Amino acid sequence: MRNFLVLLVVALVVAGGYGYNKNPKACQKLGLDVVADTKAIYAPADSTNSVPEVSADTAPAAPPPVPIVAPTPPTPPTPQHYAMGYVAPAPTPPPSSAAPAPATTAIAPSGAPRYVGHLPSFTDYNQGLAAARTNRAPLLILFTGSDWCPYCQKLDQEVISTPNFQSYVAGHFVFVTIDDLRNTPMLSDDKKEITELEQRFQISGFPSMLVLDDNEHVLGGIGGYEPGSGPSAVMSKLDTIAAKFTQ
Repeated sequence: MRNFLVLLVVALVVAGGYGYNKNPKACQKLGLDVVADTKAIYAPADSTNSVPEVSADTAPAAPPPVPIVAPTPPTPPTPQHYAMGYVAPAPTPPPSSAAPAPATTAIAPSGAPRYVGHLPSFTDYNQGLAAARTNRAPLLILFTGSDWCPYCQKLDQEVISTPNFQSYVAGHFVFVTIDDLRNTPMLSDDKKEITELEQRFQISGFPSMLVLDDNEHVLGGIGGYEPGSGPSAVMSKLDTIAAKFTQ
């Protein structure tokens, strides 16, 4: 058997040499094929180290990336769009158990003239009279004694200083306050002027209110104050007097 193999090898060598001389390229290809076949026979079938060679010409081209496009709902959105997540529905406010705020009713004078904006206030009679003539507005004069007269102090607390009355006066009158102080030092000229005004308009009690037109004609007045009556009662009386004023 060994002699047969030796003879076979010798025959192959001789045949290879003869074939190589005749066609060397074919022999080289045959040898490479034999080597490749031998490796394929003896290589394990499940080898993970073998990586198939893929040329750039034969490799399949990678597919182009697919752009991600967000779905857009048609306009206007429907309830189905809310369910699909396209549109976030507006939150529903919880029901309120609080009672609605009462409607405020502005005091509308009956016949008294009203003016756009706010008419000025003064503590000097002559300045107030000039403003009344400029604005063609009635002149409201308050004679008071803020540092000694208890009814004057009540009138100031309950009526004069309230925002409702101040807004009312600013829309109807040029307002002048004549304060006849007795417990507070005053300039002699100011005291003399106040005394002359009280005598001129015959003021006999405090507090007193007079409404004049721009020609210094007295249209009417309010004498004294009943504590607790409030601004509505005073404004109602002033409405009646101011209705006599003609612009």
